[in-house]
Amino acid sequence: MKTSFIAVAAALGMLLPTLGAEQRIRIEFHIAGAPEGETGGGRTLLKRKEEPKAKAGAEFSLLATPGKAFKASDFREFIAPSKFAPLEIRGGLKVIHREDGSILLENAEAGNGRQSFPVSPVTPSAFKVSKVGWEIEGTPRVSQDGLVILEAEIRHHDARAATAHYGEGTGPLVAKGTNLFGKEVEVIVSENKAQMASTSVTSTPLIVRARPGVAYPIEVMLGDKRVAATVRCTLAAAKTSAN
Repeated sequence: MKTSFIAVAAALGMLLPTLGAEQRIRIEFHIAGAPEGETGGGRTLLKRKEEPKAKAGAEFSLLATPGKAFKASDFREFIAPSKFAPLEIRGGLKVIHREDGSILLENAEAGNGRQSFPVSPVTPSAFKVSKVGWEIEGTPRVSQDGLVILEAEIRHHDARAATAHYGEGTGPLVAKGTNLFGKEVEVIVSENKAQMASTSVTSTPLIVRARPGVAYPIEVMLGDKRVAATVRCTLAAAKTSAN
């Protein structure tokens, strides 16, 4: 029996997309929020103590190809000073360095009606933007028994304000004044703080043997804290190669 040319062409037409198909794996990570007391950074100069802590959780959902490396990130910006103009005290003041590290300023010409204090505290003169958040990279493959073998590394980038000013002239600037009742009091003119971003990266390597569609609990490091997370790998519809 002879096979028609049309039948052969139709069979080849059905087969060619399959031959050019490339298996894909959907990889999903869910990383829980940071433990109490940890911060995930944010677009800010310095966080006030009374502000709520930022949570450092993250969600990832990406398509990867078996045997090929992937990389994904979820970053935010953390802005902090990188350079400071030093403390400057111009004439007309009597400067007293106290044992607690603060600096007491007295107007040397108060009797002449001069009440202003020509003082420039430590002042930011340049700023730096740091990336904070999560970064994931790895390589998946499919074993002969149908499991997804995922070798990956999860990194958390952290940045927070840290004291960077030590030594002489680093304490708060305090001036003497008078309250509503005429009593002499001390008033903080400036905290005189100099804080720069302290950055760190915590890395968590992992190997997951995943049955497709099943979510597995894992732990990742955020600083010296363990954070709960889950990973799920699913065999996605094959991607047809353009070639």
